[in-house]
Amino acid sequence: MFKIIKVFLFLTILAFSSQVQAKKYVSAKNNKTNFTFVGCANEEASFNEITVLMESSQAVWNKHKLDELINFYAPNFQSKDGITIEKIRTNLTDFWQQYSDAQISSLPGTIYVCGDYATVNLTEITTATGLAEDSKVFSEPPKFKAWIHGITTLKKVGNDWKIVSEEVLSEEMWKYYGSFSEKLLEEGKVKLILPSPVKDGENYIAELKYTLPEKVQAVALLDKILLTEFAESKTDKTDKLDKAKKKEKEIESARRTIEGTSEEGLRRLFTANSLGQDELVRAQIELISFTNNKGPALVGIIGISERIVPKRSPKPDETNTKTLIKSFKEQSLNLEKENTETSNKPKG
Repeated sequence: MFKIIKVFLFLTILAFSSQVQAKKYVSAKNNKTNFTFVGCANEEASFNEITVLMESSQAVWNKHKLDELINFYAPNFQSKDGITIEKIRTNLTDFWQQYSDAQISSLPGTIYVCGDYATVNLTEITTATGLAEDSKVFSEPPKFKAWIHGITTLKKVGNDWKIVSEEVLSEEMWKYYGSFSEKLLEEGKVKLILPSPVKDGENYIAELKYTLPEKVQAVALLDKILLTEFAESKTDKTDKLDKAKKKEKEIESARRTIEGTSEEGLRRLFTANSLGQDELVRAQIELISFTNNKGPALVGIIGISERIVPKRSPKPDETNTKTLIKSFKEQSLNLEKENTETSNKPKG
């Protein structure tokens, strides 16, 4: 149960996306979830309890009842990205203020339960309409869509199951303005393409591809950030200013204008971090039309993102090497001992 607990953290860009394409999720019509049970014998009662918990928590989320939702979590809850109960409160309060009609639904999932621990493998879908913004730019408010797949861990505390941890495995999020943008996204004419899997420290190419109608231009931007909730390390104002200027130059160098009817796009080379942290590759597109006599007109803005999960490279097996080194040392010591004994023997 992810409940968009961190989504508001990244609304400074226009939207987000993941490796699982949106077309696969359009069949979800209601809030009921069909779960498959996998686990130890005689755990059917626990399976039923967890099913009720997941469906009840989703119903509470859709009513935007924060205190009731928090009751489903253990007090010491913490996600892989460091989100705590207080972060859940803050993030959901902000998110619901901006998206007052936000609703979630789920695809069929799997529950594994054995003893006092259980995990739920699930994909959740969020749809929402934001607050109206500058009407001079767009007459319609922004829309938001998200698909998040991950694993929720639960523990039985007394007679109740509580959520103790959540890990997002992949996510796709959109924030877009205008019906023209929505049409392009729904038809798959704008997409962010990333490799999977990616090893830590490995170079990879992020590609933003789009197919535009005639007389429509796109100004595109592509960048990435570390996806972490941990406090940033202390640094002085000079360092922060230098980093800001460097980032500004990187963004400027990534900006590109495309026009034409063929499939065009923007590509960037990134290096996966070696810190064990997930990354978020983000793209933004401004769509400008030249179809009227009044000059260029902004007809849409799209923000998408996709999560990259760098996998730790396996350490080389040094067992054989160590054995050989040890054997060599033993042979050397034995040889040295033999030479010493030979040299100490009386001659004649």
